[in-house]
Amino acid sequence: MLTSINPLGETGRKQSWAVTVFSYVAGTVLGGSVIGLALGSIGLFVPDKPWTLWLLAGLLILGGVVDASRWSPPGIHRQVDENWLSKYRGWVYGFGFGVQLGTGMATIVTTAAIYSMMGMLVLVGDPVLGLSVGATFGLARSLPVLLVARASTFGRLSEVMARLEEWRPWSRRVPAIAQVALAVILILA
Repeated sequence: MLTSINPLGETGRKQSWAVTVFSYVAGTVLGGSVIGLALGSIGLFVPDKPWTLWLLAGLLILGGVVDASRWSPPGIHRQVDENWLSKYRGWVYGFGFGVQLGTGMATIVTTAAIYSMMGMLVLVGDPVLGLSVGATFGLARSLPVLLVARASTFGRLSEVMARLEEWRPWSRRVPAIAQVALAVILILA
């Protein structure tokens, strides 16, 4: 997304980066909210059992193991349609890309933590919590686009992308650690 929606690209397409980014953020929040609300609502039909907490802890540990390994989480292996960049206005593709990324499942799934979050929302069975967690997930998913805000030259954009590439291993390590830590907290609580 950062290589598609950045100040240089938007200027080249005669679009406003700020408008595209605002639409993108709105789309990710909406996409996350809809998924969160739906999963929390589905969870209303899951009976509350004593083993629910253990099932959630097991899901988190499994997600942590997947993220700590070389395995890729299952999911769709597609990106957003970059042809939209030349077909539509910035606010349209920004919003459309955002909704897809905000759902967490419409594009490549990079971490099992997404499945852990979704499983948690179903097991907890609270639509309001689902909505708020989904919206927060969508917002967090959109924030990296702000990292290229000052990339006004190709050199600067390349620097930002190289720095992000250095951090790539942590995009799986941090969720792995967080999932296992949360599972331990659930078990000990």
